[in-house]
Amino acid sequence: MSLVAIDERAGQHVAADGPLTASQCGHQPSRGERTATSDARIEMTCALCGPGAPSKVRYREQIQQAPFDFAARKTPSRQHFRIVECRHCGLVYSNPILPHEAIYRLYEDSPFIQEQQLGNMCHDYQRQLKRLLPLLPSRQRLLEIGCSSGFFLKAARPFFDEVRGVEPGVDAVQNADPSIRPQIVNSLFSSELFPPASFDAVCCFQILDHLLDPVATLRDAWTVLKPGGVILLLNHNIRSWFPRLLGRRCPMYDVEHIYLFDRRTVASLLEKTGFGVVETRNIPNSYTLDYAFKMFPLPRPLKQGALAAVRGLGVSNWRLRLPAGNMVAVGQKPREHTEAVPRVA
Repeated sequence: MSLVAIDERAGQHVAADGPLTASQCGHQPSRGERTATSDARIEMTCALCGPGAPSKVRYREQIQQAPFDFAARKTPSRQHFRIVECRHCGLVYSNPILPHEAIYRLYEDSPFIQEQQLGNMCHDYQRQLKRLLPLLPSRQRLLEIGCSSGFFLKAARPFFDEVRGVEPGVDAVQNADPSIRPQIVNSLFSSELFPPASFDAVCCFQILDHLLDPVATLRDAWTVLKPGGVILLLNHNIRSWFPRLLGRRCPMYDVEHIYLFDRRTVASLLEKTGFGVVETRNIPNSYTLDYAFKMFPLPRPLKQGALAAVRGLGVSNWRLRLPAGNMVAVGQKPREHTEAVPRVA
């Protein structure tokens, strides 16, 4: 879960005041942490319908006066901005949010967490990649946007002549295996990083929810894909059973998550950015017992007791496969396309 696209022009400042300094908060932020006050916000709009689309409030902002931690796979803090839903298309998103440059710094400075769960994630991602291989025009080049330490890129190497990744987190790239690190660009993703029509597949795993401008990012992905190339999106489904059951306690509602899609809205996003929709479907994922207890919104004493128990019994790395609210969406660039990417209406 990494930030990979920022539109510096988007959004208007709600207030001119910036984040509080460490001395004002009485806390020195560590790597990957920043502090912010309620008056440091910019307005967001529906990514599908654009400015002017009416929205309704799902949940009011829940932010404590504490540092933000934007590390991937961290223990949920149950902090989120105000959550709204577009009345036209149903897209769920955070509004208002921190200034974009502040969010970029949080991702850039976020610490990398090395844990057993990465192996499960890699297994799940590889499973989805294998399903789309028959659709590809060739198996020459694959790009992963928001590739973290490149653990999936290593697993994808046997299927492609070349794999490349883009990742803004400095610590994640520094923790990449030396054999894969040269293939990672430590930057925000932009189509300017690569030649047009140079990749057969683009993968985004648990990235879409974090994008400040998902339309711009998918249009850039469209640009670097060959005709017939495929984009694979794996992310949360905000209308799955998990958030319906837990409500605002669901970990999907988090300060890192800007836009939260479902199968219908992610299909609309693909169509809006020039892709043909191949499929959208809900999927199960694999989790270690330790990771499952860490992420589930239990009361702190109960969570600590459960984690201590599974670790004490030596079963913390046992694998569960659960339908925990994720989905995949596959889009394909037309095989013969001579027109520019459609503009926003």
